[in-house]
Amino acid sequence: MGVVGSEMSMKATGEVLVSSPAAPDLSAILQRVCGALGRNLTVIENVFNVRLRMIQGGFQIESSTAEGVERARDVVRKLLHESERGRSYSIEEVRQIAGGVGLDDNLGTTVTGKFIQPKTLNQKKYVESIRGHDLTVAVGPAGTGKTYLAVATALEFLRDGRAKRVILTRPVVEAGERLGFLPGGYQEKINPYLRPLFDAIYDQLTPEKVIGLIDKQIIEIAPLAYMRGRTFNEAFVILDEAQNTTPPQMLMFLTRMGANSRMVINGDITQIDLQGGSHSGLVDAVSRLRRVTGVAIQYFDKSDVVRHALVTRILSAYHAPSPVGAVRSAPPARAGKSRAGRRHG
Repeated sequence: MGVVGSEMSMKATGEVLVSSPAAPDLSAILQRVCGALGRNLTVIENVFNVRLRMIQGGFQIESSTAEGVERARDVVRKLLHESERGRSYSIEEVRQIAGGVGLDDNLGTTVTGKFIQPKTLNQKKYVESIRGHDLTVAVGPAGTGKTYLAVATALEFLRDGRAKRVILTRPVVEAGERLGFLPGGYQEKINPYLRPLFDAIYDQLTPEKVIGLIDKQIIEIAPLAYMRGRTFNEAFVILDEAQNTTPPQMLMFLTRMGANSRMVINGDITQIDLQGGSHSGLVDAVSRLRRVTGVAIQYFDKSDVVRHALVTRILSAYHAPSPVGAVRSAPPARAGKSRAGRRHG
């Protein structure tokens, strides 16, 4: 395999070529790298901000920086080498490789048999932080795997005997709308708020297994208000949606930690739903705990979003400054025509 690089006219370029340009299955080799509809190449282009195009016997890479070319070239080189041996890659696998994540760091499997793995470098650091620290605080946008990977790691600890219980909790705060009184008993009232935690659990365990573990109180899912006065020994405790805690609630939660326990706190500080100008307990905790020994703080950004690719672009659009005058609550009324006139005219 040959590798050539140059930089001309402020544009960095590079090439990655197959080791045997005369191979009879050259087209199939290149197609395996590209993936269906070229989507593997699109992943690499988005991650490294480069442009990829197929050339005779390989690929050409263009970027505004030499670093971008070099990083993308390392990924393409790996994909091409394995493709020559007959291997194909899914979009998820390419995203993992591009993010610096290995394909052998499994946390378990889903109920459908898929491996559960970090898909970006920040996700890998997050899992490593959870494994190596008694308390990990994760801050980042929706869709970056904060809750899902925390649950997967908790179940790993449970399987390995490093935890005897898994406690999942979150504050009961409405997301910008008042739902009124919910019907039913205690469990029916809180279930809608705890649904994201149930979703993560049921994706990784069968319903029968979940019900059995809940009945035995090995897994507990409860609102934050029910944590007061308790101590969790030999437990793995996850606080989800922590941006909607107040500082006193956060302190209450943090002081629940008992012997041989592990805690994970995660949230998105751009989605604070507290009313009355209340300060977020997550923001407060990050500022207070950043230098405390035994505490790890992991940040995520839009490049770590592993939901639909459109979610990343939506986040970018919403975080960009709004064009002046682009948003209006309603079109202006036409001059000389009143509301009544429009109604009867």
